[in-house]
Order: sequence, then C-alpha cells, then structure tokens
Amino acid sequence: MANRSLLDRVVVCAVSPSSTAVQWCLGQYFEELDKRLPKGFERDRDVLIDHTEFSGAGCVFLVASMDGHWVGCGGFKRLNSASACIKRMWVDEAWRGKGIGRHLLTLLENQA
Repeated sequence: MANRSLLDRVVVCAVSPSSTAVQWCLGQYFEELDKRLPKGFERDRDVLIDHTEFSGAGCVFLVASMDGHWVGCGGFKRLNSASACIKRMWVDEAWRGKGIGRHLLTLLENQA
C-alpha cells in the first residue's frame, strides 16, 4: 500500500513537453533504458519525437516533484474518442515502491 504521508508531499503538474522538467525526466528515463537494453537505446531520435508527440489537443504530460526535486513523469496522447496511449512513465529509482508511479498512472488514466 502507498505511503499516504509521502504521497501528500508529491506535487503533480501538467507541463509542456518542451519544459526543462520534462526534458530532465526523459533524460533520466532514456539513460535508464540505455543501461537496461542489451544494445543500448537510440536516444537522440526519441528525444526529438517527444517534443512533438505530446503537444496539441488530446495530449497531456505530467511531472511529479517532491521537495523541489523531479521524481517522476508520464504522458498520454489521445488516439481517438475512445482510447489514449500512455507513454514515457518513469519514477526515479530512489522513489520506486512508494506509490508514486501508481499515483501518476491513476492521474493519467483519469484525464485520458
């Protein structure tokens, strides 16, 4: 079960995909993928996609912060009137297992 007092300190905001917060979080996300995937991760191509992928109507990108530090992110883009695609979910390794990812996912699902 999530630590409620910890989640009460988490601030989640919808932000522009080109914001410093999003680009920092995605940088961490891509670095982790690069370490985990056997052949690495083609980061430059995907960073460029993310600037436009979550822009426009039907798109939202959320960043979670706590005590002034970015700790997670995730976004969705609407595919049609009945469905959306949630992408780029990431939580800082130091904050995993504390309910932040679940909290972000719930907020994204509620907005989608």
